[in-house]
Amino acid sequence: WGLIGGLAGGGAAAHTDARQAMTQSEGGHWSAAVALTTLDATADLPSRVLSAVLLQGGSGMDRRGGQLEHGVVEASWRGSAQWAVALALGRHGSEPAHTESAWVRYTPQGFGGPWQIDAGRQRPDLGAVITPAGHFDRFTLMPLAKQAALGGDWVDDGVQAAYQHDSARARVRLQAGLWRASVFPGAPQGSLA
Repeated sequence: WGLIGGLAGGGAAAHTDARQAMTQSEGGHWSAAVALTTLDATADLPSRVLSAVLLQGGSGMDRRGGQLEHGVVEASWRGSAQWAVALALGRHGSEPAHTESAWVRYTPQGFGGPWQIDAGRQRPDLGAVITPAGHFDRFTLMPLAKQAALGGDWVDDGVQAAYQHDSARARVRLQAGLWRASVFPGAPQGSLA
């Protein structure tokens, strides 16, 4: 069953990035994804007993048995070459549904331009290793690099500006953001990051 599930889930992704799914022409885009898990183990899973290593001393989630790992519905709309909006609603396990992202984008020179500014609730871009890792790996467990660095997903309210230029000689990517930091690296009462 594991081999069949692994082969069937090769193209699955519970967290698509609305920035990547955004259409390059005026109009809308929507998607939905769901990941169900069923794990059978007689003893605690190793991730539950690595106190202060991956889960910062927490007991973790017991993922044995069948459950909803993650479900998400996303919609984005580009009203013009400069303006776009996106909304994503998600649910993890038995937790209540929540807003995963709700942001507006301004691209001064239109889509394909080197500059873009995103404002609202979103996942801050975390570089070439952690961002593409997604929400979970092929075993429906959060990637180890993301667990170790963030303790989970980082969804936050803020503003992010990005510049991208590709040429035959160089690829340049610059990003800067200002985040509420209520989850990582701070706390609900913390300062901006």
